[in-house]
Amino acid sequence: MKWYFYDFPLCFLLLLSNCLLLQAQTDSLKQPSEAVLMDELLNLMGKQNTQSLADILQADVITTSRTNVQKNSKAPATIYIITAEQIRQRNYLSLADVLQDLPDVKIENAVDPRWMNDVTLRGIHRMDRFIILLDGVRISSPTNDVIPVIENYPVNFAKQVEVVFGPASALYGADAFSGVINIISQDAQSPNRTHINLQGGMYETVTGGVATTKKFTKDIYLSFGGQYHYDALTNLSRWYPQDFKGMKEALQTNQFNTVFGTFGSTEPVHPSDKLTPLSAYALHAKLQVKKLSISFFRNGSISPSTYAGNPNNVVYNQGSLFGHNVSTLSAVYNQTWGRWQSTTFLIGSRYDLNPNSVFRNVYTGLNKAYLFSYGRMWKFEQLFSYNLSSKIDLSAGITYEDFFSIPRGHDLQYPTNRREARGIIIGSRSPLRPEGIEADIPKIPYGNVGGFAQLLYKPTEKISFTTGSRFDYNTRYGSTFNPRLGIVWEVNKKTTLKTLYGSAFLAPSPLMAYDQFGTFFTLDNGATYQSAFFRLPNPNLKPQTVQTFELGISSFLNNNIGFSVNAYYSLLEGLFAYASDALTTQLYDGTYKGFPVGFIEVTINQGRQRNFGGTVQVDYLSKIGSKGRVTGFFALSYVEGNVIDTQNGKKITQQASAITPLMFRWVTDVHVGKWTLSPRLQIVSKQRTFTLRQPQDPNEIPTQRQTIKGYTLLNLSVNYHLRKDLTFFIIGKNLFDVRYYNVNLGASPESTLTGAAAQAELAAGAPQNPIRILGGVNITF
Repeated sequence: MKWYFYDFPLCFLLLLSNCLLLQAQTDSLKQPSEAVLMDELLNLMGKQNTQSLADILQADVITTSRTNVQKNSKAPATIYIITAEQIRQRNYLSLADVLQDLPDVKIENAVDPRWMNDVTLRGIHRMDRFIILLDGVRISSPTNDVIPVIENYPVNFAKQVEVVFGPASALYGADAFSGVINIISQDAQSPNRTHINLQGGMYETVTGGVATTKKFTKDIYLSFGGQYHYDALTNLSRWYPQDFKGMKEALQTNQFNTVFGTFGSTEPVHPSDKLTPLSAYALHAKLQVKKLSISFFRNGSISPSTYAGNPNNVVYNQGSLFGHNVSTLSAVYNQTWGRWQSTTFLIGSRYDLNPNSVFRNVYTGLNKAYLFSYGRMWKFEQLFSYNLSSKIDLSAGITYEDFFSIPRGHDLQYPTNRREARGIIIGSRSPLRPEGIEADIPKIPYGNVGGFAQLLYKPTEKISFTTGSRFDYNTRYGSTFNPRLGIVWEVNKKTTLKTLYGSAFLAPSPLMAYDQFGTFFTLDNGATYQSAFFRLPNPNLKPQTVQTFELGISSFLNNNIGFSVNAYYSLLEGLFAYASDALTTQLYDGTYKGFPVGFIEVTINQGRQRNFGGTVQVDYLSKIGSKGRVTGFFALSYVEGNVIDTQNGKKITQQASAITPLMFRWVTDVHVGKWTLSPRLQIVSKQRTFTLRQPQDPNEIPTQRQTIKGYTLLNLSVNYHLRKDLTFFIIGKNLFDVRYYNVNLGASPESTLTGAAAQAELAAGAPQNPIRILGGVNITF
């Protein structure tokens, strides 16, 4: 049975009704008393005044070891923990909301027509450079297609979220390049509860979510729920008129002043400038029977494929969209024999690009061009851990993965699907060739085997050494080896020092290695064809690698104030870069499909990048009266980077792109009586774009990146707990109503930039939403 995005509202209503029926059932497990419910509400509101700051910050984590729970302070990594309490009091809806408030993280919204946003961790950008897990199981694309991180990754069902910075391929294999994000769901120890979240507000924004947990017996536990999000989007031309000048006239007349001249689409153009709404959904379920856990997660999103485009080069109205869906089914079995512990994973995962995904821009002749992609993975993994003594823990694992991918490629004349998987290159039909030119749609099966081993040695109670490595062999790109080392020294009860080394590799995903697009044109009605440009596959692309050295110190001045300093240096090698096929791979000899092409571009491994930086953070806790309290942190992050490459036999060093050198965050939670308030302030310095600033001397090689202005944002959540089971809230986003921009691929405000490609996107960056107010209700029973 096919299941598409538009089936979800009905499924969501059925799921909600099932939750209500389930909670209405009576069995041998009685509901907790009202007193117990009130105690839990008080805990949620932060009135556990016996809890110190150390208790809050040194929670248990598992992502850094995979097999054993560790205190955050003893884990060999820099890791942030976001609890269920913080998620609810700050009214986080999605993983993007969580990341937005973390140091060393920057989220760029509305910056790319293909995947909507971009996430940067410590100056390393793109979502395919970190992996997202649910209870240790990957739920990001199995073949590492880039997909948005918005409400398609909800956190309403999370027990906590663990965000690990730095390379982690020694444990997780491919793509754990800049970090790992693990959403930990509620488990069999969680009380029977159903949480319903409903909110709405400006620009027809509506979100509904439900999460329920039910323990039938001591051996059978079930949790499930879902979330649906809809955003009609504000018309940004109202708030940024200069950036969208001439857009309405172009839509009404079908005459666009493009970078390639003035022309119109041969297909009808609707005069409305209302965009395709942004929407997302997710479903999750987990059944635990004794030591066996079976989980299902499916998410999806639809976003406009007009983001960041110059309105002279893009048809800015409905019908242009990009849609992504990921489904993951997993079975995990845990067994313990004395000092031995075993965990077995069986995982199936699938990625689908919505077959109705459409570009409509200057590169498609302003006509509709359809996209298609599919990816599938089957995985078996076996982990073992052995507690040799009070000083030594051993762990190891083996992995087998089977993949199949149809990577996204040419812009197609018509939609296609996984079974058909064929199409015509857009614009290639002609009187003598009405059938057009068939697009190459490669079908790529491949496999991966891997294994890792890790040793945790604690010579004393205060010092621990973690060392390990992982080897992988992939049938597409060969073998990789990734070691790690961590030393954690508890100097005294208040101060901890961490020295870390980690390595990772970013697999050349089918999307990256087989990326292809371009168009043909004919001057003789189709007797012959030619092209000015094509990007074509390079199946020989190799992985990127990264090595990171890190030093961190954390200390508590007292029970209410703590500080931490983390510094890191990362070396990235084998960067993915676009280059001339004629000057590098020489795969195509200046032709494609037997027709001449003026310039053929391929993706290659070229150059290396150095990133370095750090974060200074102060955490605090203060009591208000006998029951209230304030918790939060201040953090200042710094990052710098440069790319070292060779051009014309000369070594050059250029500033790294997509870096924001300085970011300041203040996040706090105030609990007073029945009220909780959570203001979050973010101050961002100048943002470095992808475009090089042209020097005054035309013979000088450019080394500096262009920049766009920084900004200051204030977000606020206010909750009023009317009763133990009912909370009303208001959310304010961008309360200063700032007109600001994020970095898109063509953000280039400097007049020195030349070339058509530089003008294809909005020059000042991607404009962002003005102030937005939302309200809603949380119901718990």
